[in-house]
Amino acid sequence: MEILSVSVARTMEIHIAHAALADLAVDAIVLPCHSVGNLTNAVRETLTDHGGEGFEQALKAKAPLAIGAAIIADASAVEAGSAILVPISKDSEAPIATELLRRAVKAALIAAKLKGYRTLALPSMIAADGTITIAEAARAVTQEIHAHDAPIPESIYMAAPDEQLMRIFEDAVAHARRASRSL
Repeated sequence: MEILSVSVARTMEIHIAHAALADLAVDAIVLPCHSVGNLTNAVRETLTDHGGEGFEQALKAKAPLAIGAAIIADASAVEAGSAILVPISKDSEAPIATELLRRAVKAALIAAKLKGYRTLALPSMIAADGTITIAEAARAVTQEIHAHDAPIPESIYMAAPDEQLMRIFEDAVAHARRASRSL
C-alpha cells in the first residue's frame, strides 16, 4: 500500500492510500449502504470478489436501518476484521445529500470508538450520480472526520484505487484542514 498523503485532524491521522478498500489491513472498513438492506453499487462492485454478498446478508437481516445508525459485520473475507455498514440513503433511487453522508461518517466514527477500532478505511462514499459530485461528498466526509474529537479511531485510510480519486481526497483533506484552522 502506498500512502500518498497524511494529515492530522485533531486527534487522528488521515491517510490517503493508493489501494482498493478490500486490500487495506485495518480494524474495520466502512461500507456505505441503503436503509432497505443493500450495499451501494460502487461498494458492491469493489467487494464482489471479497465476500460482498455476506455484507449484504448481514445488512438485510437488520433492515430497515435508520440513516445515522451503523451495523457491525464480520469482514474476515477482506484484510479488515470488521465492517461498519452505514446507510447513506433510503434506497438506490433516493437522492444522496451531503448531510446524509456526514451522518453516516459520524455513525461509523462513533461505532469505531465504541468497538475500540483504532484504524478505519473508507471508500469514496458515493458514485457520480448527478445528485452531488464525488468531490462534494469527499469534502463532507473529511469535514466530519475533522470534527470528530475522540481519541479513537487513531487513523483513517481513505481508499483511492485511482489517480483521480487520490486528487479528490487530497483536495478534500486540504479543504477540511483550512476550514478547521479558520474556526
